[in-house]
Amino acid sequence: MNWDAIGALGEIVGATAVVLTLVYLASQVRYAKSATLDQGRITRSNAVCEMVLATASDDVLREGQMRDWGIQNYYEELGSELGISSTEASRNDWANVYYFWVHWGQWKCTNDEKDLEELENIITTMYGLPGMRRSWDISPVGKALLEPNFVAYVDGILNDSLG
Repeated sequence: MNWDAIGALGEIVGATAVVLTLVYLASQVRYAKSATLDQGRITRSNAVCEMVLATASDDVLREGQMRDWGIQNYYEELGSELGISSTEASRNDWANVYYFWVHWGQWKCTNDEKDLEELENIITTMYGLPGMRRSWDISPVGKALLEPNFVAYVDGILNDSLG
């Protein structure tokens, strides 16, 4: 083998290494972008959950919002339906909304089949409870504020499993 052949072979090996490095770097950039977007979603979900939890636990804040938003009648009807007071119904509804946002955060950031199976099981079980299902179906602060694709995902699970 002469030096020209060895040099050419070295150039081919070097060029191949450069291409492989660029492919690897592109995949890492794509992964980092995805992780950053997921972190933003989780941060948003956590912020909404904190606000919803504060509303669920603070009667004065919640009652003021109910008045301002004109939704007192909804909670009176919900309480009557569930056999509880309108205050308890509003607490329950806001607590349910907390779960909706937690589950949205999980759904939005999940690509793993096992995680989606776990989420589907949670939705089937929890959203099948009368108070939770009622909140999901008609709450003015529930699914109306969530991403339409997530709403369709949950509705699909509920239609398949609970009818």
